[in-house]
Amino acid sequence: MSQQRWEANWNQVSGAVKEKYGEISDDELRETEGSLQKLTGLIQEKTGETREQVEAFLRTISDRTRAGYEYSTQTVANRPAEAVITALAVGLVTGIAIGFSIAEHRRPSASWRDRMHF
Repeated sequence: MSQQRWEANWNQVSGAVKEKYGEISDDELRETEGSLQKLTGLIQEKTGETREQVEAFLRTISDRTRAGYEYSTQTVANRPAEAVITALAVGLVTGIAIGFSIAEHRRPSASWRDRMHF
């Protein structure tokens, strides 16, 4: 896997590493971010697995990520109208949810005088 592709897929990689190797902390992962060699060494150090075992695991993550990306691009290419409608719907729902959230926080709370009048 190229270093550039590795960096682009960092969120998926770090999530899978945390899932499989719970003994690796977020801080340790942040220290290795972007470096395949550092991550491989960290996993080896923390787990005692061989370099080949760690590289096989990381290759599996890379293959899954690539397959998901290829499936997504193929789906969008084959069904562009559905993809656009889906994106618009998700954006609309997200915007409405954010709007309600903001509006809820803007409502003035009752003053102490209002609360005193039963």
